[in-house]
Amino acid sequence: MKIVLGFIEECSFDYSHVINIIENTAAEIVYSVKNTEKEMVSFLKLCHEKYRELKADGIVIVDRQGIFPFMYLAKLSDVIVAEISDEHSAYMTKLHNNANVLVIASQSCGAGVFKMTLETFLSAQYESGRHEVRLDMLKGGK
Repeated sequence: MKIVLGFIEECSFDYSHVINIIENTAAEIVYSVKNTEKEMVSFLKLCHEKYRELKADGIVIVDRQGIFPFMYLAKLSDVIVAEISDEHSAYMTKLHNNANVLVIASQSCGAGVFKMTLETFLSAQYESGRHEVRLDMLKGGK
């Protein structure tokens, strides 16, 4: 899985720690950027542009609260966003919704839960089948 990593500097975790977690999975970081400024829209636009340009499989945004990145990215038509902070939700959103964007709020979980959530999201596989109807509706189909 090729991913774009967006890291908001104000979050509770160290950037290198997040990269180490991702590198220990089967995922490959094709683009990584840290947001050190307050301007979130241009940062999220950059992450989305790199996702499309590099034909990545997903985006991981690590933020302190996760609310604004989720609201912004959920409006885009080519991504399915999940704002989560627990392992079970990470697994289920990938299994049922084939989410390709994870927004994880560092303020909502400790280091261990953060690590397991990230690893679970990156390793889970989409189940397809009966869930395809819901995805068609999200994409503007049926």
